[in-house]
Amino acid sequence: GHIKLNLKDGYIDALALACHKGLYSIQGLGALLLSENFNVEPLFQGGTGTESFNPYQPDVYPEKLESGTLNLPAICSLEEGLRYIEGNLSYVSERLEQMTEYLVKKLSAIKNVTVYSRKNPVGIVSFAIKGASSSEISEILSQKYNIAVRGGYHCAPLIHKMLNTENEGLVRASLSLHNSKREANALISAVKEIASCF
Repeated sequence: GHIKLNLKDGYIDALALACHKGLYSIQGLGALLLSENFNVEPLFQGGTGTESFNPYQPDVYPEKLESGTLNLPAICSLEEGLRYIEGNLSYVSERLEQMTEYLVKKLSAIKNVTVYSRKNPVGIVSFAIKGASSSEISEILSQKYNIAVRGGYHCAPLIHKMLNTENEGLVRASLSLHNSKREANALISAVKEIASCF
């Protein structure tokens, strides 16, 4: 939903993704895209609905990996998200690059703030405030300023070890195409105010 990928170019055999991140589906749906070179064995058996008397999964995709009832509302929302992205991918990427570049530049200029991101087409800007834990900052941003960010290790402990941020974590702002410059400025202003207290 952010950058164009060609799965047939031979570099990707399997791609797993959370569909609510960039593809605009509701939460609770993942996708697994496989090349012809890659075969996955199912984790669960039975309950496919297509071969009800077979205690094992069928040998064909996608039924091979689908046990139980599918999350149809999320699947339908993914279809609509894909339709939207298909016609707007370049615009989404360009807009997010502009927004992240702006946020990186403004946050980097604030005393006691270290930014760990650069402009990117996925809308992620991670930063830390000297002397404060990321969970503390995200809580203040939520409670006092009504700004939702995520503090912590973001399911990537090795990256934090490499960055030497394993003690306090980082605050991650995840921008969307629908975020405005006014909202970015509200975050910048709030971070400036918080950073002045540490």
